[in-house]
Amino acid sequence: GGVISSSIGDNTAFSRHLPGNGDSFENANGPLARDLAKWNGHRRLTPEQVRRLAEEIVVEVRERGPFQSVSEFVNRRPGNGALAQSGALQAAIERAGINSSTTNPANAVENGNTADGSPGILTQADILTAIAPTLTARGDTFIIRAYGEAGLSSSKVKVWCEAVVQRVPEYLDPADEPWLEPTLSANQRFGRRYEVVSFRWLSPEEI
Repeated sequence: GGVISSSIGDNTAFSRHLPGNGDSFENANGPLARDLAKWNGHRRLTPEQVRRLAEEIVVEVRERGPFQSVSEFVNRRPGNGALAQSGALQAAIERAGINSSTTNPANAVENGNTADGSPGILTQADILTAIAPTLTARGDTFIIRAYGEAGLSSSKVKVWCEAVVQRVPEYLDPADEPWLEPTLSANQRFGRRYEVVSFRWLSPEEI
C-alpha cells in the first residue's frame, strides 16, 4: 500500500535498494532522522568524497594489481596482512573515511560499527552494483583515434585512423616477473607493456 516518491538531493547517490526505502543519510536533520535514514535511506557522496574514494581506489589497485580476474579484484587475498582483510574497493572505502560520519562512538565496539550492513553504510557491494554491468577482467583496453591533414586549404587531404591498444600484465622489460614489484629502472618508469590489438583507417562516415 506504499507510494513511491522521488528523493530530491544533490551529489552522487548510492542506494542499497531500488527503489530506495527512504531519504539520504546526508539530508536527514536531527539524531532521530539520521538514525532512521541510516537504516532505511541511502547515501549521497559529495564531489570531494568521490574524488577521495577514487584516489584511494588507485592506491589499492597499484598495491594489489594487476588483477587476473574479477574475483581477484573484488575479494580479499588469501593469507595474512592488510590485503587479506578486505578487497580493493572495501579497503578504499575505509581509507577514504566514507562511513566515519555514520559511526556513533558510544555504540561502536573497538573498530566496529553497530550499523554495519545497513543501507547507510557504504560497502563495496554498493559500488559494484553500479559498475558490475561494465566490469571485465581485462578492462585496461583503449580505443585511440587520430586525425591528420596536409595540403592547402583548397586541396586539403584528411585521414582518420583507429587503434585498439591493450595493456598486458608483462613489464616493458620481461626480465621482471609480472606478479612481482619491478626492479629494473625501465619497468619502474614505464610499467606494463602495451600491445596494438588492431589498427584500421576510417572513412569520414565513421567519424
